[in-house]
Amino acid sequence: MGKKKNKTILVTGGAGFIGKRLIKRLAKKDLTIVSLYRKKLPEPMPNVYPVCSDCESKELLLAPLRDVDTVIHLAFDEEENPEVHPKDSANNRCFQNLLRAMEEVSQRKLILVSAFGSSRHHPSYFLREKYYAEVAALNAELERVTIVRPTIVFDGKEDRLTKALVQKTRYPLFYPVPQASGSLAPIYIDDFAKLLEDLIFVAPSGPKVSVVDLFAKEQIKWEEAFRLVADRHYRSRKFQLRGILGEWVAQVMDHLAPPKGLPRGGGLERLLDLSVPLLEARERAWETDVGYRAILQGGD
Repeated sequence: MGKKKNKTILVTGGAGFIGKRLIKRLAKKDLTIVSLYRKKLPEPMPNVYPVCSDCESKELLLAPLRDVDTVIHLAFDEEENPEVHPKDSANNRCFQNLLRAMEEVSQRKLILVSAFGSSRHHPSYFLREKYYAEVAALNAELERVTIVRPTIVFDGKEDRLTKALVQKTRYPLFYPVPQASGSLAPIYIDDFAKLLEDLIFVAPSGPKVSVVDLFAKEQIKWEEAFRLVADRHYRSRKFQLRGILGEWVAQVMDHLAPPKGLPRGGGLERLLDLSVPLLEARERAWETDVGYRAILQGGD
């Protein structure tokens, strides 16, 4: 009897924030990983084969997909063009090419990382864009599609949430807190990577499509998240400007001194859209090992 072939997993966005952590975890398993990247070369790891490929071309995706068992789609360009319909954005054009290539090589299992709150009618371009990606996945000729909708994924250092809050709290004496409904329920990146790993080994059963909304049981208000970041990164005590005044001051300061390395607004507007309604049923929450408070207060 021949030796059983290892599973081969293709990860798009392998050099990204989540992709790096996921691939580092998968590299320790009995798997073969194809890490698809476009600009930044992923970190060298055992059992990981980086492939530079432009998803603007379906043909360039065919070879990397050969003999792949599962595709985990993480790749996402944060540049937005409001003049282009979200359905036809550069991200979704690339995703459509990936789906067509998967169909052509008869690759059948897809794990799509979307976003909590994705909706056709949401005012956020980002969440409308994610909605149309989900629609494309649902309409593709694949045997199994798992759509994972996380809230904010964090590590307390390099994640978008912490970077945005560090920028917002950089002012002396005080910092503005924009108005936001709902609360934060961020998911620790190692917990999220473990979930994605577990989904690889789920045996096909039940319906073709599974949709998983993910937010942590630990829910904190935005005011507390600002305070946690300010206390960790700045020695001097500062006070918060909240409500309408905080909203106005935040807009003025970002216009006068745009945050470095992040979109105007510190990238916070998109994160505010991922707030979890305060009345969201707790039984729907996902039990995570690490919370945002623990990471920020523990100095990890």
